[in-house]
Amino acid sequence: MKKSIKRIQFIAAINKQIAENTNKEVRAELVAAFTNLLFSLNCYNGYNYIYWLEKGHSEWIAAGCPQDTSIYLGDKTMVRFY
Repeated sequence: MKKSIKRIQFIAAINKQIAENTNKEVRAELVAAFTNLLFSLNCYNGYNYIYWLEKGHSEWIAAGCPQDTSIYLGDKTMVRFY
């Protein structure tokens, strides 16, 4: 019997793996591997940085929307796939 999961369940599992991993090098490898896998499955819809989503965007707005957003992105291995 063929088993499959829904895309939304797969993305949720990916995001959980990244969020729960404390090793920055491993997270970077997970992000690269999942990005490649999602592309190959034609399921890639991008990602965003967790810090940006939770705090960075508000901090950037409060700072007057400077052109350089890099300090508001946080750890670039902490991402949330869509």
